Order: sequence, then C-alpha cells, then structure tokens
Amino acid sequence: DLPVRDALLRAFPSRAVADVAVVAIDEESLGSEGPWPWSRARLSAVAKAARGAGGRALALDLLLVALSDGDDVLAGSLRRMPSILAAGLDAKAGWLFPSPALRGAGKLAETSFDVDHDGVVRRLSSTKQRDGTSLPALSVAAASLAVETPGPIPVGRVLVPDFRSRPGEVPVVGASRLLADRAGDVLRGRIVFLGVTAAGLGDRFVTPGSPAGTPEPGVLVHAAAASALLAGG
Repeated sequence: DLPVRDALLRAFPSRAVADVAVVAIDEESLGSEGPWPWSRARLSAVAKAARGAGGRALALDLLLVALSDGDDVLAGSLRRMPSILAAGLDAKAGWLFPSPALRGAGKLAETSFDVDHDGVVRRLSSTKQRDGTSLPALSVAAASLAVETPGPIPVGRVLVPDFRSRPGEVPVVGASRLLADRAGDVLRGRIVFLGVTAAGLGDRFVTPGSPAGTPEPGVLVHAAAASALLAGG
C-alpha cells in the first residue's frame, strides 16, 4: 500500500513553499569558507547574516555537542532571534545535547526521522522521550515559531506530512552567498533552517516527494515537513 500512496501523493500538484528557506553549507561554501566543520565564530556570522537578511527565526540542523572556542559568540548571535538548537538521540548513548554554553540560546529539538522498512521517510513523531526528557521534532518546533500564540505540542503523536511542499522546491541560499550579502530576499519573513547539503556530508533521505527516489539532504526534508505542517498538510 505504501508505494501506491506515494504515487498518489506525487500525482497531486506541489504546494508553493512560502514560509521556510534553507541556508546551505554546500560545496561552494566549503570551497570559499573552508572545510567542515566550521568554527563557532563562522557559524555565528552565518546566524547574524540570516537575521540581517530578514529571517524571522533560525533552526540549526547541526549537532554542536562538543565544547568549542566561540560558543559564547554563537550563543549571543542565536539569542538575537528566535532559535532552535538540534539534539540527537542515539540508541545506546541517549540524548546528544548541544554544548552547555549553547543550550540557553534557543529551544532544543530532536533531529531524527522515522524511516520505514523500505527506506522512505513518510512520518515523524511530534516528540521523542528518553531518560525523562521529551523534545519536539525539529520541523514541529520550527513550525511553532511561525505562529504568534502556538498551542502545546502533542506528545508522541505520529505526524504524516503530505510532502506536497517538496524538499527540492524549498528556497535555498548557500552560506557563502549569504555571508557575501548575495542572498537577496530569499530569507525575508521565513523560518530559516541551517544545515549541510554538500555531497558526502550530512544525512540524506528519500520522501514520497523525492524525484525518482533520490535521497535529499536532511535539512531540506526538515524544512519541507515544517512547511507541510504550516500549510495544514
């Protein structure tokens, strides 16, 4: 039944993505700004530039677990706009939280996806719990930042985005272009996701909206899921 459902979803017209955008750490950015991982100071500059380009909030799809020089600088930049910091969930180690110096700079959200047996992401849990801590999904937390008075996030609810907001149609600006003040109005008024899209780095996933079953960067999938939630899809 799942492949048939996927085909039906792909047959529906796509939905314009008007509420989210992605700042991508792409090949061009790595070539001009240096190899990954980047310093906290450089990430702080990206966050500052996203705010300057009109982004209404920033969701980091980056696990910044280790203490690092410049944590305080990045934390200061994140506090200047509504921000979300990613936490990972490891089956053995449990929660992988951001560096202690960063935790107070934004809300925490978890970045995992629920992958079906055939390797396709069709659903996500609104929250995940472990060791007495419950965190919302990154896309759910980001979508809540677009609402003036967000209601409570339902605990443990399975959400099935329609992915008519296609991951491949999310507006993207490279981090290096943003730092060079060449983003234009791409980010203005949108929830901005910051993550890695460069080949060979970061997770990639297939969704019902992925062309020909091609894996797409996780940050695009998070952004598309948030857009679907905001559109009632």
